[in-house]
Amino acid sequence: EIHSLKAQLEAAKYDVIKYCIGTIVSISAVGLAVLRIVM
Repeated sequence: EIHSLKAQLEAAKYDVIKYCIGTIVSISAVGLAVLRIVM
């Protein structure tokens, strides 16, 4: 039971990391677009 919980935790951690990376990439893309428009 503890093992399955650990596996779930690992999967959740991976999902959070993926989500954070996706968010950072999105913000960077928007920032670059805004910079291009403003410059």
